[in-house]
Amino acid sequence: MKVFFQKADMDTCLTALIMEADAGDEIVPVRGNAPKSALDDPSVLCIECGGAGGVTLNNFDHHVPGADFPPACLQALRLNPTRQAPLVRLAEYVGLVDECRHPVDPIPFPSLSAIFSGMLLTELRPLKQFIKGMEILRDVLNLNFDPFQSMPDHAPWRAYRTVKAKNLRKNQGILAKTIFFQTNSGKTLGFVETDAFGGRGQLYAAGCHIVIMFHPAFGTPPAPKYTIASRVADVIHLKPHFDRLETGWGGRSAIIGSPRRGTSLTRRQVLEIVLRHL
Repeated sequence: MKVFFQKADMDTCLTALIMEADAGDEIVPVRGNAPKSALDDPSVLCIECGGAGGVTLNNFDHHVPGADFPPACLQALRLNPTRQAPLVRLAEYVGLVDECRHPVDPIPFPSLSAIFSGMLLTELRPLKQFIKGMEILRDVLNLNFDPFQSMPDHAPWRAYRTVKAKNLRKNQGILAKTIFFQTNSGKTLGFVETDAFGGRGQLYAAGCHIVIMFHPAFGTPPAPKYTIASRVADVIHLKPHFDRLETGWGGRSAIIGSPRRGTSLTRRQVLEIVLRHL
């Protein structure tokens, strides 16, 4: 099988597992959409890289402004004839996380999301992230770990747990660095520059309806990046406003980000758009 993907996250990696991809397949990370020839070929698996709605062609994407597609893994699950209970439960958890929602009962550290995040902080190459991500989720299924519970001390994940815990400690002072604003509709917005990953939950708990996080050196190679997320507003509708200034913004209803190549927009430009339109 040939697999195209744009970003390694729990949703894309679980979709690949559901569609029976594995590390021995030809797996190709892409920027933007997969080639049209791949999107039109049902023998090629395209995950969150175009072709939204084309599940009969093995295209699983939900990053379409104005469209109401579920996360890719839930689209793939509908095509799975077995739908075994552990897989369904894992897909439910991944869908919640992918849509920036949270389980009703808080999960003590380390959650599966924390383990996966620690892997992303450890493995910097997209292809390696994707393969390791599939390994993590396969272990969850094979070892019958409950994704809605704290993850056990699984030896292959210890480095990921350690890195994630260190990152969380870096985020402890995030509120002190946050600048607060009020949007045109009266929502509370928190803007923070940080070199750590995560931290949105702390800002939501502090009363922020919308969060803008600016990473001055994100990813490999390092590039400036904005992430805009909200627990109450549909931020994907901001995309056309950013597209007028630079191409490459993307995301979904609850979270969007600037181009992976880096952004040229200033804080003032980003703040003006969010404050005006949310």
